Amino acid sequence: MKGKISNKIIYYDEVDSTQKIAKELISSGNSEHGLVICAKTQTEGIGRLDRKWISPIGGLWITTIYQGEFPLELFQGFSVFLGMEIADRLEKEFHLEFKIKWPNDLILNNKKIGGILIDIISQQDNINYLIIGIGINLNVRLEDLPTELSNYTTSLLIEQNYIVDLDDILNVIIETQNDTFEKSFHERNIDIWGNWPKKSFTYNTEVVVDIFDEKVIGIEKGITSKGELVISFETGETRKISAGEIQLLRKSN
Repeated sequence: MKGKISNKIIYYDEVDSTQKIAKELISSGNSEHGLVICAKTQTEGIGRLDRKWISPIGGLWITTIYQGEFPLELFQGFSVFLGMEIADRLEKEFHLEFKIKWPNDLILNNKKIGGILIDIISQQDNINYLIIGIGINLNVRLEDLPTELSNYTTSLLIEQNYIVDLDDILNVIIETQNDTFEKSFHERNIDIWGNWPKKSFTYNTEVVVDIFDEKVIGIEKGITSKGELVISFETGETRKISAGEIQLLRKSN
């Protein structure tokens, strides 16, 4: 694919899920490359593993569709790559330290401030639709977040006590997504993994990784070029994990 990506943006006041609307547009043949669905609030926002994503007024809730024919191998680890790129851009915008909790949670001051959800519609070894859902708590008030999440979730407003222009940040995120997509599509060897120790929320710390019905405990030692998490054990052995949920146990000295 060549040329600058043109992004048409569809705005909604309230939807059940921007990710769901994107899939409906694809199914009906009404989607297009670079299409962005943006909502002020979601009633049934979707997180990873089909969890509900709380989406109050003041957050950035978007889904972007990239469509065509893309080699699947070029997009292995894309969600990790995109998370790192977005964290870098937000850091430059707000002069704050954003981290990544594998595979794609955005962390600020040790709490989750956002996340990325990737859905792929593919045929054999090619991606036909890359559907990227992003949610970031920007101008979200503490009272709009569930009490049970208050120890784990935050917003820019809560941390810094100022309100940002959502349209400005929307443009920043879209530009970052487009750049990251183009890099993945055109560059076969993207060297971003060396930056992981600086950006990872759990690097060199003891973690537990839930992999369906298995729990793996070890030291997080980085990621592979495919976005797999590398866990080291006391035996000296390592294991690469491609999917799962990671939790911090304690900080290593």
